[in-house]
Amino acid sequence: MRKKNLFFIFISTILVFAAICYYHIVELGFSIVDDDWMLLDNPMVSSMHGAFSWFKDLFTHFWNIQYSPLNTIYYAAIYQINGFDPYYFHLFSLLIHVVNSLLLYLLSGRLLKIFNKTHNVTAICILVSLLWLVLPINVETVAWISASKLLLCTTFTIISLISFIDILTERAIYSYIICLLSFTVSFFFKEQAVLTPIMLVLALVFYKKVQTKDIRNANFLFTFLILLLLISAGFGIVTLKANKPAFYIFPLFQRITLSFYCFHVYIFNSIIPIRLRYNYPFPMDKGDVLPTVYFIFPFLFFITMFLLKSYLFSKKFLFETFCFLLFVVQIMLVLQIVPLNRPALFADRYMYLSSYFLFLIIVYNGFSFNIRTKFKYQPILTILLSCFFLFYIVYTNVLVTHWNIKIIK
Repeated sequence: MRKKNLFFIFISTILVFAAICYYHIVELGFSIVDDDWMLLDNPMVSSMHGAFSWFKDLFTHFWNIQYSPLNTIYYAAIYQINGFDPYYFHLFSLLIHVVNSLLLYLLSGRLLKIFNKTHNVTAICILVSLLWLVLPINVETVAWISASKLLLCTTFTIISLISFIDILTERAIYSYIICLLSFTVSFFFKEQAVLTPIMLVLALVFYKKVQTKDIRNANFLFTFLILLLLISAGFGIVTLKANKPAFYIFPLFQRITLSFYCFHVYIFNSIIPIRLRYNYPFPMDKGDVLPTVYFIFPFLFFITMFLLKSYLFSKKFLFETFCFLLFVVQIMLVLQIVPLNRPALFADRYMYLSSYFLFLIIVYNGFSFNIRTKFKYQPILTILLSCFFLFYIVYTNVLVTHWNIKIIK
């Protein structure tokens, strides 16, 4: 009963903080960026019917450079409520964000379990979920209606991860089915889902490093992973067909250098968000020389990796290494090494799920540090955490209020 009461209080707290941070979201209109062609001018949204021909057209054609048929169905379902009323589109985005926060609570518990982390598990899960809920860097994903495909893709990606961990620990056949279905569904919202099988492979590799017992039905599990990788490859081909050639192609050397810059900015903006905005332009035009300051970041990266190598490859820090690799996997396609068909160097929305893995590392190590020092620094850590939490809430509220002021209606 105590656990049920605690979970009820946790859900209530999630809803309260979501309301505090995002209550202005239902006052927003449609954005002048992408909401027009993706939603308002999309004939499939307003013409939804149950005929097979409608679904056939939806799943066999691309819309502009997007292939997200389930996201179009999501739009069409909300359209049935009150037409193109932005209130309901924003409301459902917020509700999905809340659901994702609750799912990350469940995922955190499973990740800690497979790494044999037993201290303060509930507290860590609750704190990570709450912090992620109010992160300012997540505002773009929640407040921008056109980013709903990323919201929903994340939902099913998290379910895939939870189900796969259940496969490793419980070996229930229904977990295989849920994992496969949720992975497949996630792609029909957002092409970024092609990275999910890589995350699952990493989960298996690290599980075998931590757990000494053999994996039952190992051959079946490996076959299952190969199936997911093959499906992912097929989805990758669909994604390449959907996307037009990138207009913002810079030389490979410049893209690699910029990727290190993007990597550091993603981390910094997640933890210490300052002047977040919709558009982060490239620092140069095509054919121009890359400013010298950007060459600092590759050196900074390799120096940091050199200093942390004893930790990253230590068995004692396998949990941190695993979370860090999942963070890298989630952003590897948006680091500019692969040219993107958009005039932005990076975007806040790409950190939507990735930021969770960073904060899981931070919160877990905060609790571990408290235990190692016998709570000597607990008052200081509590004050720092409270200050960051309050800052996140206030800044998120401000960003929601002023996000993308130029609206269609």
